[in-house]
Amino acid sequence: MEVTADFATRRFTRVSVRGDTLDVSVDISEHILDYPNEMPFDQGSMIYIVGAMRSRDMMKEAGVPIVYFDDVEGGVLQPDGTHLPLLRNDFEKQDEVTVQPVTYPVIRLEKYRRNVWYQENENSLFSIQSVPFAKSGTRIGVADAGLKE
Repeated sequence: MEVTADFATRRFTRVSVRGDTLDVSVDISEHILDYPNEMPFDQGSMIYIVGAMRSRDMMKEAGVPIVYFDDVEGGVLQPDGTHLPLLRNDFEKQDEVTVQPVTYPVIRLEKYRRNVWYQENENSLFSIQSVPFAKSGTRIGVADAGLKE
């Protein structure tokens, strides 16, 4: 799966899903990239978020909604069409996902380590697990969209 955004216009451009027999792209350029962020970070940054979400209304459905992630890559698509990777992570170098190192009153980005996954908040159900179907190596990221009670 690939999500592409245009930082010059501050909009998403498309989402694409490719697999053995699947190749679909959808134009999502009507969606704004930014949302008001009230978090008081001490400098600018770019984050990559992987996860799964569902609302309480959807909790009526039976089953456990889980999303698997492997070999996550994020970067910048240059004007000439080349891709400049900023993040490559295969979940092989981290054993557990911990809480964010938030400091107050200002969140100091120096406390965050590059290429390390953090829980979004205390209710997050994201872990790193060893599985036989990992694309490379043996580990994947697992996002459980159930709600921690």
